[in-house]
Amino acid sequence: MRLAVAVLVVLVPLAVAGASQLARAGPSAPSAAVRIVVSVPRVLTLQLLDHPQTLEVGAQDVARGHVTVRGPRVDILANDRAGYRLRADLHGAAFDNVEVVGLDAPLAAGREGSVVRMPSQAGKPRAPPRSVEYIFRLDRDALPGVYRWPVALSLEQP
Repeated sequence: MRLAVAVLVVLVPLAVAGASQLARAGPSAPSAAVRIVVSVPRVLTLQLLDHPQTLEVGAQDVARGHVTVRGPRVDILANDRAGYRLRADLHGAAFDNVEVVGLDAPLAAGREGSVVRMPSQAGKPRAPPRSVEYIFRLDRDALPGVYRWPVALSLEQP
């Protein structure tokens, strides 16, 4: 984006100077047109920061029926004016559903997964990574143990 602005800063004065010289030369002088097109590529990236590889479920968690994980961060960059879609997929027989708290919109997913439309970030300053909280609801038959991280997040175009 800075490169495009720098090109405009250089080319616009040249075009204006050229147009004024053409005007002084009269109607028989050759003319030229300058067309400047700036294209901003679509960006859609997701980084999961501070996410554990595993999730430990204790006997107290099973008795309570859920496990809460605080501390992971999510870094999303999406510059489409139409926004983006955030998908959550839940894996593992011990987990019934998950709620992700701390995003622009509520996100909850069961075993079939879920997609939520998120607002556009276009034209806004880039936000720092967001701290999120995962609330995992346990299946009735869940047992204490160490499980592979049960949720996968991904981005989709709007």
